[in-house]
Amino acid sequence: MIEIVRPITPASNPLQGASFSPELRIPEPVRDLEKELRELCVDTGANGMQFLYGDAVIGKIEPETKDRRTPTASCTKSLAAITIFKLAEMGRLDIDQPLSKIIKNRKIFSLDHYTQITPRHLLTHTSGLPGNAYFMPEDKSRWIPGDAQFLNHLAPLFDVTTRAAMHPLVHKIGEVFDYSNPGTQILEAVASAALRSSGDTRDVSLFIHEEVLEPMGMSETSLWKENGVTMLYGGMTSTAEDLTKLGKIILNNGMVDGRSVLSPESSCEMVATPTSIPKANKGYGHLWWRRNDLPAFEANGYPMNLVLIVPDYNIIMTQTRHVPVGPDLQQAARAEADRFMVGYLKSLKKFVLAVHPTDKHPL
Repeated sequence: MIEIVRPITPASNPLQGASFSPELRIPEPVRDLEKELRELCVDTGANGMQFLYGDAVIGKIEPETKDRRTPTASCTKSLAAITIFKLAEMGRLDIDQPLSKIIKNRKIFSLDHYTQITPRHLLTHTSGLPGNAYFMPEDKSRWIPGDAQFLNHLAPLFDVTTRAAMHPLVHKIGEVFDYSNPGTQILEAVASAALRSSGDTRDVSLFIHEEVLEPMGMSETSLWKENGVTMLYGGMTSTAEDLTKLGKIILNNGMVDGRSVLSPESSCEMVATPTSIPKANKGYGHLWWRRNDLPAFEANGYPMNLVLIVPDYNIIMTQTRHVPVGPDLQQAARAEADRFMVGYLKSLKKFVLAVHPTDKHPL
């Protein structure tokens, strides 16, 4: 076994490429992992990348354009999780309370299943609401009631959160993990109701900006809205550098650059698979992916925007990828993302064998 020690933070500015500060002792497996992932990012079309060992940036790719901000798709979900746990920590929300008791001013949330579905079900994709595989705009024969409203973003009758809530259940509550954009978007109504019930007049976007993004130092990150509704399932625009702050909140137990954003208890609970939902996905926490064989945690979004955190070895790696316009370009981007994933998993497996060849590292 190779011992990985906590790195010494260099006094100089963040380093470029593969140039390392002489006082920063980087174990060979970490150096190899950074080199392989950086080269893979370049080869498969990433427009930004950062690799941190502790607080030191030991590898990076700078975007070629002046505007470095990139839509990060479902990486937004992990920011949504931080927001919900922040509200819970502030005493404004019980994530195990039924939605019908939280969202009292929307008639749609009085439907029978909302007397059983909780924010925790939404955070773990176990609410019974339809998963993303059900949204097949090119195959209308597979649409279910509500799909037309959810998919048609020009529909003026309902905002995106209400359209998401209109969907009938396709699974028993708590029985199936089904990755669901509608389920995540309903958390916007949860957050909004929690703010109103506590007398806070801020909308969800402003709350996130002031209570989450600013304390985390994510100055180049923003959330877009549709018809005034904050898009929590995929509306974040950010940079590879800013995304490292998402990683730091996990790596440092709720702390980001010396500032407390979540308590250690909340940050640990957020990435843990809840025992209160026996059939929850063991490879998923609360809007955070888990790699239990490393162990590591991930936020990711199409086409392979990524935040990787390996706490035991003080590693954070992020990358951003533009979402292209047009079906042919999107197909090519998905192919490149798939190729990245093959190489990424190969490099992680190689790293695990190098640093811990025999025993697994369970949480």
